[in-house]
Amino acid sequence: MIGPWRNLCQQHPYWVALLSGFLVPLAYAPVLILPLFYLGFGTAFYLAWQHSEHLGRLFRLGWLFGFGQLFLGLYWIGEAFLVEAEIFLWLLPFAVTLLPAGLAMFSALAFFVFGASLAWLGRAPSRSLSTPSSKPLSRLAALLWLAVLWSLAEYGRATILTGFPWNLPGMAWGSWLYLAQPVNVLGVHGLGLLALISVSLMVSKTRYGWHGGLALLAAAFVYSGVTLHTLGQVAGAQPSLQILVVQPHLDQREKWLPSKRQDHIEKTFRLTQAGLAQAPNVGLVVWPETAIPAPIDETYWFGARLRATLPDKTFLLTGAMRRQAGDDGYAYFNSAMLWQAGQIVQRSDKHHLVPFGEYLPMQSGLEALGLQQLTKLRGGYQSGPADARFSAPGLAMFAPLIC
Repeated sequence: MIGPWRNLCQQHPYWVALLSGFLVPLAYAPVLILPLFYLGFGTAFYLAWQHSEHLGRLFRLGWLFGFGQLFLGLYWIGEAFLVEAEIFLWLLPFAVTLLPAGLAMFSALAFFVFGASLAWLGRAPSRSLSTPSSKPLSRLAALLWLAVLWSLAEYGRATILTGFPWNLPGMAWGSWLYLAQPVNVLGVHGLGLLALISVSLMVSKTRYGWHGGLALLAAAFVYSGVTLHTLGQVAGAQPSLQILVVQPHLDQREKWLPSKRQDHIEKTFRLTQAGLAQAPNVGLVVWPETAIPAPIDETYWFGARLRATLPDKTFLLTGAMRRQAGDDGYAYFNSAMLWQAGQIVQRSDKHHLVPFGEYLPMQSGLEALGLQQLTKLRGGYQSGPADARFSAPGLAMFAPLIC
């Protein structure tokens, strides 16, 4: 730890924890400054080590660090409340502060358990990282244990109450093609654990700590390179599928306006035609979630327009809203649809819905507090079956993912 920064950590640990949290999202896409991941988490781990005898202080430090990274990393949530600002603007301050504050409890708990477990083991280490420790392995073991605890907390945040897996440590390596490939064995949480282990090694101040952290980075780089090279050889030995991705970039404030609907439809088809003109051998066209602001499976015009735009053998994978009639009216689904020759080949309904955006948790209680409009206008989707797979002649089997 650099001298001035270490002094700042000692004099103002809470402010430094918050600032360190602000640094972490800058290591993720789209900024991608990877060293800030190591500076942010390295500082947080250093603070946890320095204050591991004080459980209350550890809890506050963990919460501030978690709040900092989630507050900055979830800035985009506020945009959703500006789409219909006259209805939802009043919720904006609560969403951009209370959600990070609640989610930061997971990181606070990780720090708290770290201190409690060291106390329980009776192995609370020396506070000094600036001087060699008589038991460097115990210090390293403590920091590695913290990496494991943090990863467990992130896994909990990604799964409990339907989960919110955003700003995961795995995004630091996962944003780089030549660091991300261990995810095919370990998953995103395992990839994040590797990244945090490299942080622990660098902060451990053991003789070969920095070498170990850099060696782990190098190993991930080599493994990724070999994996990508192998995949390239396999793909080169088989006929390749050309994919055209179309992103019309529609303004969310205008997407569902009836007066703008036809313009949006025309723009999406126009971009698709322009892409096909440059790559006429495309086998699969991909449109985004709810690409067309209309129930496309209920109308004749969409299939006819699709037949006139795409070659008969070309597939279209698109997100779409669909509805299904029932005894109590319509049930709505956020779906992925596979089309060919103007006909639906397969369909899958999203099964992991976003709370408040696609459904309202504890609906009756929250409606009693006045949030009925929120669920009617922003929620109300039903979930579909999990583990959906698409397959068709000419396409490899794949799982459609909806944001």
